[in-house]
Amino acid sequence: MKQFFCILTLFFASICTLWAQSGSVYVVPNPNLAETHIRSGNEFFSENNYEQAIISYEKALSVNPNYVHAVHVYHGLGLLYLAVGNNSKAVENFREAARRGDVESQQWLRASGYSWDNSSDVASPSSPQPSPSSVNKALLLQLVNQYRASGYTCGETFYGPTTPVEWSDNLEQAAYDHSLDMFTKNYFSHTGQDGSRPWDRAERRNYGSSYVGENIYRGQNTEEAAIRGWMNSPGHCRNIMNPNYKEMGVGHVNSYWTMKLGRQ
Repeated sequence: MKQFFCILTLFFASICTLWAQSGSVYVVPNPNLAETHIRSGNEFFSENNYEQAIISYEKALSVNPNYVHAVHVYHGLGLLYLAVGNNSKAVENFREAARRGDVESQQWLRASGYSWDNSSDVASPSSPQPSPSSVNKALLLQLVNQYRASGYTCGETFYGPTTPVEWSDNLEQAAYDHSLDMFTKNYFSHTGQDGSRPWDRAERRNYGSSYVGENIYRGQNTEEAAIRGWMNSPGHCRNIMNPNYKEMGVGHVNSYWTMKLGRQ
């Protein structure tokens, strides 16, 4: 005989139904509760509280393993675990996302020497791991400085040759933060969901300057495609060719790319 039970779950409000049959218990997924945890996770993430964001996102998956955006949540958890320095948990979540078809997670696992099923790992715990954004810094600098060295027409205005920019790890981290935020919260804007502006996010990563620019791009997951997209946009192109900028950093998450430019 089927027996139905109701239990009061977390946050004292959402109720789920249990179905006991043949000695097993089936929890009917509650999409509303999953969304509640996702929103909580987004709030914690906007406050840079990655540990609490992880807890909230994992709760969303526990109450609804078949959550419609689960693949993105697993990938996001992988990135968050990288940010807090827990590589084993990052690999675990990237693997789950990869099994569900997430290309970015598959690429990260291959680049880091991990399989998807534990059968042929070649990376050891002491192996150096790529940065969360996994960008090719040398290639990005080469592409940008080639344009700056030769001059380029942005829209209808020609910008003459100028000095090269150097890489800034602080700007890279600020760029990665914004790409992760846009990916996790599904938006595309220079204004963060917490109201932050480009210079605010640079300052959070100890890049104090009143002269900070930002380019964002959503599309193909290659450095060449991102730079090409920016150079084809007059406003973004002007940022890259601006002689006042002396440093740059780029971070990307999935198809979201952010470039930060600055001068200290």
